[in-house]
Amino acid sequence: RRWELYVYFSPETPSLRTVVLRLSKSYGAGGYPGNNRNVIPHFNFKALNCELLSITRTGEETRDFTFIHDTVQALLLASKHADAIGATYNVASGVETKITDLVKAIIRVCSSSSQIEYLKRREWDTVTRRCADISAIKALGYAPTTRFDEGLALTYRWFKANNIYQFKPI
Repeated sequence: RRWELYVYFSPETPSLRTVVLRLSKSYGAGGYPGNNRNVIPHFNFKALNCELLSITRTGEETRDFTFIHDTVQALLLASKHADAIGATYNVASGVETKITDLVKAIIRVCSSSSQIEYLKRREWDTVTRRCADISAIKALGYAPTTRFDEGLALTYRWFKANNIYQFKPI
């Protein structure tokens, strides 16, 4: 995270008021499907088109998904809080979700007939569990309010309302 060094230097430069926010798997309206993009729009697109949903590894791996409204709440909070200047914060839900549970929830929300396939691990993908420690940003008043199932339902409605599932992924 070499780029963060610039932010850490900024307290020495009073005209630069900076904060580092490490966003964890934000999803919601505006998330378009495509290769090397967030997994939730990718799986939504495939589920809405009743395509096969591929999970690499066992599906027991976890990630910390954050609904976009909670991400925006953290961005606004950090931008207005004087104590945040020069600090680093994890922006996340603080909740681990198994990838298999994510895929099953998307199939359920989309009322899809998609099936799940499990593929071998990608060489570069070595992290099995990821859940951010959000205690520092909570001290600024951050409190994620969107339950995972609620966020998935809102994301699905946005996909449907904007016909995102009918377009070729970018």
